[in-house]
Amino acid sequence: MLFCPCPSNSLVLIYCEVPMQDLFFGRTRAAHGNPRTASGQLAASIRAVKWKRERWLSSKMMAPKRPTGRGWVYDPSRAFRQSRARVPPDIQQQVQRQAQNLIDSILKPRYIQPPDKKAQPNYLLDIHSKWRGPFFYFCSTYCSPGPNALSASFEAKFARLQYAGEGRFNLAYFRHTGQWWEIAQLLSLEECLSRIESGHLFLP
Repeated sequence: MLFCPCPSNSLVLIYCEVPMQDLFFGRTRAAHGNPRTASGQLAASIRAVKWKRERWLSSKMMAPKRPTGRGWVYDPSRAFRQSRARVPPDIQQQVQRQAQNLIDSILKPRYIQPPDKKAQPNYLLDIHSKWRGPFFYFCSTYCSPGPNALSASFEAKFARLQYAGEGRFNLAYFRHTGQWWEIAQLLSLEECLSRIESGHLFLP
């Protein structure tokens, strides 16, 4: 059904029969016929609408997305900006040595217990630490004795020190939501290790 202009500045309603299945898929029998006929104009209109819709969909799919992982950070003490500095080798060795002393003397005797042979849940097997970039992690290794376990053991991090320059660190713990939560900034190494030793939020 089309509205066509006439020389007398009036509109004439033209009725044409087009199969419903052809109209639904945007095809008519006269799609490649004479464009002056009613069916040809209808086919051209359908093709134009379909082309505009496909173009709109493609523009939405190809539109540039806002980069993730960027945003404003409240950093009055410049701890985040200073944390991008490279960790000196002597600082790495000092942190590794004192952290290992804490693990061997306090954390392992406190948390690692002999496993129950009848128990099926995961149990703590080891506690260790490692550097990765400006971050220093306290990690726990769990054993999975169950028959349906995906692996015999897995690693879980529970404390993180972020180097902030000039011998200072930002301290964070790993939440149950799967995110790191920073609780203090610009602490000395001794203050960070003391808080980890106290337990509370830092449980392997």
